[in-house]
Amino acid sequence: MDKHYSLAILGGGCAGLSLAMRLSEAGSSAPSTLVLERNAHYKNDRTWCFWDVANPELKDWVDHSWLNFEIKNGIKNFTRGCKKYAYLMLSAQTFYEHSLAKIASNGQGITLLNNQDVLEVSKTHNQTWQIITTKGTYTADKIVDTRPITQNKDEDSILWQSFIGFEVETSQDMFDSNTFVLMDFDAAFNQGLGFVYVLPYSSKRALIEYTIFAKQTFAADEFSGYMQQSLLKYLKDINYKILRTEYGKLPMGNQKINKTNDPSYVYAGLYAGAARPSSGYAFQRIQRWAKECAHALINHQLLVAPKKDTWILARMDDLFLNVLKSNPKSSVHLFYNLFLNCKTSTVIRFLSDHARMADYFSIIASMPKLLFIKELPAYIFKRLFKYQHD
Repeated sequence: MDKHYSLAILGGGCAGLSLAMRLSEAGSSAPSTLVLERNAHYKNDRTWCFWDVANPELKDWVDHSWLNFEIKNGIKNFTRGCKKYAYLMLSAQTFYEHSLAKIASNGQGITLLNNQDVLEVSKTHNQTWQIITTKGTYTADKIVDTRPITQNKDEDSILWQSFIGFEVETSQDMFDSNTFVLMDFDAAFNQGLGFVYVLPYSSKRALIEYTIFAKQTFAADEFSGYMQQSLLKYLKDINYKILRTEYGKLPMGNQKINKTNDPSYVYAGLYAGAARPSSGYAFQRIQRWAKECAHALINHQLLVAPKKDTWILARMDDLFLNVLKSNPKSSVHLFYNLFLNCKTSTVIRFLSDHARMADYFSIIASMPKLLFIKELPAYIFKRLFKYQHD
């Protein structure tokens, strides 16, 4: 049967649930909302992390925090304290449990339907949207589309961040739960930048992840050898069991951001610019957008699309990614120098979208100048070409 809603949210992942959750906080003032999610069930299939800068959203939901991190480059290792801006982790399980409970508290105002694959979206003769799914047909006045792009081409992004992680439990104490490994560079990796990322939840449990920044995406089965060497390095020869696995790929410098000129239909989420180009951090960006968009809807205003980065931040990230793409063998040196030569608070604010002007100058000063000077002509030409064709 057809049923009409004021708003339809396509995709019930992080962005879709975040918006629905914010709308639920308005109680009866929230517009009638339909959330359509293709997966039948929610799983603990990912981990979101962010720094405790400027009172981040959902800080009280976090599962774990760390006050120290390590950067490793062969025998060149160093540890930095981040007591001022702790590193926070929120599991998918916790996020889904809390957000679904909030949505359910709204009663009949917000409807979440799982196992609904959207087949077609079109505008009807009376200017409402018709959504045909595998389970039924619905109509709505407005649509927020948070669905991921399933068919990616390598050229759709400047670089791609691909990763696979195993949450493991060991038979004996192996980890320092107060310190996480932010980047343990793999000098043998030659297709871009490869590094290990370790989040220890206790002395016997941790998420060990291998991450790749490269021109192309990597499928889960292509990580086998890298994960074997990572587990051997961090677990030695002790007994362990794998509790769960997470895999993902994120655009770094998305060249194909979904957008529409219709004010009643906006795109949001990872493929609408949510991920920070130079790092892949997206969770706090999504939360800020969800609050702003929910506020507009509750006050009967137009839908709000995700905000663009400031000019200086967008140019710095864009140039940095192009330097990485052109100089993959220098990528370890670039990231290592960033953390070695800058104050920890400077780097954290920069990564968290809260950089001060002095932070920008410090970041620029820490970079090897020759690589960036060599990249500038090609970068300027690319920007001019893009400007002429926009």
